[in-house]
Amino acid sequence: MNGNIVDEWTSGTEAHEIEGLKTNEEYTLKETTAPSGYKVAAPIAFTLEADGTVKVNGKAVEKITMIDEKVTTTTTRSGGQGSGSSKASTTKKSSAKTGDTNNVLPLAVMAAISAGAIAGVAVKKKKEDEDASEEK
Repeated sequence: MNGNIVDEWTSGTEAHEIEGLKTNEEYTLKETTAPSGYKVAAPIAFTLEADGTVKVNGKAVEKITMIDEKVTTTTTRSGGQGSGSSKASTTKKSSAKTGDTNNVLPLAVMAAISAGAIAGVAVKKKKEDEDASEEK
């Protein structure tokens, strides 16, 4: 991991850009402190290629998003009126994004509309082909 600190920031709600990185060198995005109730995210190693692409684990990415995992809590209960003891445990998990967020809903809607349009064209073409063969 690269030991040189090239930038620091504390906002977990805004995208952050880092400028001045050298190409063909590996850098590490590292969280030093997580928000209250969250685990520190795992470091993310990345490389800025000569053509300007950023690669994580050898794969080109458009942006790097670091996600903090909520601290897992377990509750144990014992009890009950002569019945011995029983244990119940609950685990709560969720994640907080500490960077940019992607909203995939508009993309999913567009994909559904496109699929419907393609299906409609296919049905129309099939009907036209059937009508043409009946006329012969």
